[in-house]
Amino acid sequence: MRISLTALLATTLLVIGPVGTVPVLAAEQDAIDGCIDRLREVGGPDARAGGEILSSEYSQAGTIVMLKDAGGSVWRCIGYDDGTVGELSATSAADDGGGAMAGADIVEVTGVASDDVLNVRSGPSTGHEIVGALANGDAARNLGCEQHGSSRWCHIQFLDEMAGDGWVNARYLNLSPAGATNGSAAGPGGSDRVRFAAGTSGAEIPGSLLPQRTHRYLLGASSGQDLYVRVAANGPGMVYSILNPDGSELLGEISADREYRGELWQSGDHTVVVTNRANGQQSYRVIFGIE
Repeated sequence: MRISLTALLATTLLVIGPVGTVPVLAAEQDAIDGCIDRLREVGGPDARAGGEILSSEYSQAGTIVMLKDAGGSVWRCIGYDDGTVGELSATSAADDGGGAMAGADIVEVTGVASDDVLNVRSGPSTGHEIVGALANGDAARNLGCEQHGSSRWCHIQFLDEMAGDGWVNARYLNLSPAGATNGSAAGPGGSDRVRFAAGTSGAEIPGSLLPQRTHRYLLGASSGQDLYVRVAANGPGMVYSILNPDGSELLGEISADREYRGELWQSGDHTVVVTNRANGQQSYRVIFGIE
């Protein structure tokens, strides 16, 4: 879906796409408007000069909006149905002069058979078209990873003459411990963003933690929504807590055998912190729901 920022302000419930006019939910429109306002505030002269909306993807966990400013920089925004913004970041910024993009880590492809390749896709699932391929040992620039259903996908940028970017399954990247693909090596600071599939209001994410390790899950939600969280562990010693967007405590640390259900009073990224207090590695599943 593409439409200019100027035109968007004049149409509140429609987005002009490649094949015509596509209806947009009022909640999605509020999130888009909030992202535009925030970009104009912090994006500098190029953002205030105009640009276009590249795409928007709505879910109750937050609408992901991709924007391009007048200078050609692409921004990724997570907005909510009350017009607030939980995250705004540049996904393609100017080169820093050394061939590396600021804020992006270089990662290496691993675990691919010698006679096979890792498909790079246009979006974070096997249902998206293939836009390139990487072999075992190839390097790429990691622009960020997200959880989609039971799999984690990373947005990567090619380093060589194959200009462009795409998405690959995180299991084939040698991510640092803070970004481990399954949480098994994630220490304090490691996190995954929770996303709901289109048309759903919940998600279930598997994970595994070594003893005394912690992993965080970021879930965007709005004030007034009801949040449900349950951690299903394969043994004792697993605990979790929930933090509000401002860092205050929504739920103190409790045992994984207790579920949480309650109304939220802040808008933004809520953090579910899962910790393994046992003496051995444990697997688990985190179930999220928003109404």
